[in-house]
Amino acid sequence: MSIENQEQIPSLPPIYEIDISSGWDSESFAEVFIKKLKELGIYKPNLLFSGFNGSEIGKTYSGTRGANIVFCSKENELKHGSSGGDGGLEHSALFYAHLYTNPAVALYEAEKLEEAPEEHDGGYMIKNPSALIAIVLLK
Repeated sequence: MSIENQEQIPSLPPIYEIDISSGWDSESFAEVFIKKLKELGIYKPNLLFSGFNGSEIGKTYSGTRGANIVFCSKENELKHGSSGGDGGLEHSALFYAHLYTNPAVALYEAEKLEEAPEEHDGGYMIKNPSALIAIVLLK
């Protein structure tokens, strides 16, 4: 395989560890998470969040739905899941991250992503690799 055909993995953004164990339900976990992002100085309005397996950091640069497509939650969806579709909590990046032994959340700048076609409901296409601004490991 030539280098042109190999998937390019950009350099990793800063990686942080946040303890959200002081929360006791999905709403308070989300509130603690956002508060900690603000304390670290990495919070911005309109971030998109993608929950994933922290053991995979640096191993791949595409979502499970296809090359350069990631499932993301908006900030308001961290507490209760998405408001569209079936609207279940499983649409929360924090909920999804906690399905793994090493939960992690990737933070994306929304303006560097675009909504994927309907068949990738909830997915976003990465227009610019610099969209990924931080990775947060959850405790």
